[in-house]
Amino acid sequence: MEDKDGSGIDRASARPAACWQCGAPAIADCAYALRLVANPGWRLDPLGYRVNHGKDWDEVRVRVPRCHACRSRTQLSLLIVFGSSLASAIAWPALQSRFWPQLEAPTWVYESHEGGGTLMTAAGLLLGFVLSMLGIALHRRLSGRRSVASYPPVISLRQEGWHYPVYPAY
Repeated sequence: MEDKDGSGIDRASARPAACWQCGAPAIADCAYALRLVANPGWRLDPLGYRVNHGKDWDEVRVRVPRCHACRSRTQLSLLIVFGSSLASAIAWPALQSRFWPQLEAPTWVYESHEGGGTLMTAAGLLLGFVLSMLGIALHRRLSGRRSVASYPPVISLRQEGWHYPVYPAY
């Protein structure tokens, strides 16, 4: 089913497009706009999608049809990642001081930061983030929902040479 304009209607058959992730009827307002970019000098084939030409990058937005439930699940996943990372950043230093008070931060931490709590907070933040991402990935795999990155037009554009944007680290 092609839905290049993101309207939620398959133009070839004039019926509602199916949600790519779960197969339910898609809703146009819930479509995910996946952004792909390419060097303008490469002059890649956009495969029928509109190209926004820029000085540094050509940009294509592929609207992946989704239902309201899949959009809500994605928003809930983001909330879970943020919440578990924050909770772990708070809990990890408390657990460390309660059960492993003899552990000390390396001397380079004390030279650049006041106290060793920042190291445990960072470790807790990272631990919470990684565990929540693994849990969400496992849940999605077991539930049978597909990734927006596996949408056939996205795969075709990636094979043409389009890629996900890479943001510079400032």
